[in-house]
Amino acid sequence: MSPHAKGLLIATLGVLSISPDTLLIRLADLDYGPTLFWRSLFTSMGLILLVVCTKRRGTLKAVKDLGRPGLLVTALFSVSNLAFLLAVHLTTVANTLVIISTAPVFAALMGRVFLGEAIGKRTWTATLIIIAAIFYIFSKDIQGPTSWGNLGALTSAIALSATFIVTRHQKSMDMTPAMAGSSLLSLIVAIPLVGTFVISWEGLALFVLLGGLLTAAFTLLLIAPRHISATEVSLLMPLETILGTFLVWLIVGEQPSERALIGGLIIICVLTVNSLVGIRQNKQS
Repeated sequence: MSPHAKGLLIATLGVLSISPDTLLIRLADLDYGPTLFWRSLFTSMGLILLVVCTKRRGTLKAVKDLGRPGLLVTALFSVSNLAFLLAVHLTTVANTLVIISTAPVFAALMGRVFLGEAIGKRTWTATLIIIAAIFYIFSKDIQGPTSWGNLGALTSAIALSATFIVTRHQKSMDMTPAMAGSSLLSLIVAIPLVGTFVISWEGLALFVLLGGLLTAAFTLLLIAPRHISATEVSLLMPLETILGTFLVWLIVGEQPSERALIGGLIIICVLTVNSLVGIRQNKQS
């Protein structure tokens, strides 16, 4: 297998690993606080184990070397996680995943503002179309829980975009310890929000599985860019939106709204075309 094919396979496996996230949250059927606690607990355990196994005696040094950029990634990824779960609890999975899939576009805009990276006409056009699609999804529910859920998804996307920018600016730094730290921070935030720590064996099994899948997904998606470009990795991310929405629809019966389907289709098509054109231009250059 060529390095490029290996990279595509690793990235695809990473996306497939993260896709059942929203389904398992729906099946656990817990309130926001307990969901945040148990999801953060097992994800942090998995990521800490990953860091210890990969860094071994250098674990403490890897944590110390994070510095301010690592702390910033920890905070931003925690905000993204908190807002993501709020969105899942207040709006549909389809709305949540569609809006979060716009993160690469917000990352491009932040790259222009904070890193001085040029944005071509193609990206500006894609950005305007995607923003219009987001407003289309929002427009039906100006008030109420669904609107707050959509806002949570948008906040998650923006925080995730900022995480991408810091990580890109610190290319030589391994941010896995920072991601583990973000899960621990989310866990601390969740503790006062939990009414009872009692959970069924079935619910516990779901969160153990979820923690394992998220650890695998983060690991694979961190390895993939070593073999293929970040653009090609981002091209596969809309697959999570499609699979995650479909799984919840198929198993839980949560049908996406017409606006989510139309707006989501527009966003995914624009992201896909934008990424494909970008890959082609990079190869030609």
